Amino acid sequence: MALIAVTEESKLTTAGAITGLAGLLLGGVWVGAAGFAAGSYLARKKDDDVSKALNGIAGAGLEVLNFASNLNTKYEVTGKISSSFNDAVKSNDTDLSALDGVSSAVTNFDKDVGIQKTLGVIGKMREQYHTLRRHYEEQLEVIERASEAEREDHLKRNKEEIKELFDRRRNMEEQEFLERRQQREQRRAIPSRLR
Repeated sequence: MALIAVTEESKLTTAGAITGLAGLLLGGVWVGAAGFAAGSYLARKKDDDVSKALNGIAGAGLEVLNFASNLNTKYEVTGKISSSFNDAVKSNDTDLSALDGVSSAVTNFDKDVGIQKTLGVIGKMREQYHTLRRHYEEQLEVIERASEAEREDHLKRNKEEIKELFDRRRNMEEQEFLERRQQREQRRAIPSRLR
């Protein structure tokens, strides 16, 4: 029986909790709250690689939690550890036989889980996350450069258009001024011919 059912809703909740916990550990309460909010928002976006990565990590985390819970139930790891330490504290002697139960529980747990292998998988997941993050940062940088170049091009074209419009307007005004002047001179010339 699973400790937590792996559903879309539980993945979304876990994604927010993981990012919030990471933020809390890295930067304190406010960074944790911001991490939770950002993780929750990003995990809910559809057809987004970040969303897929967060949901995948959250799903894997829930699977690991359920697997560990099943192993704990199967081998009674926490119960054996607890009783062994209680026995050791009660007896208060140097006899290490009380820790034999802990040792056997940990050995059985390692046989089923493969602690080294699990840590290796977690390391690979971390590496994949960082690779994905670098890839997105590189893509973002390319997009920003292209956007900046496009913006500069638009600004340049707009300035040229505005200059052209001002030049046309100035030429129109000059042409109108010259035409009016010519008309005035023609009107003045007509009366002098009549005299």
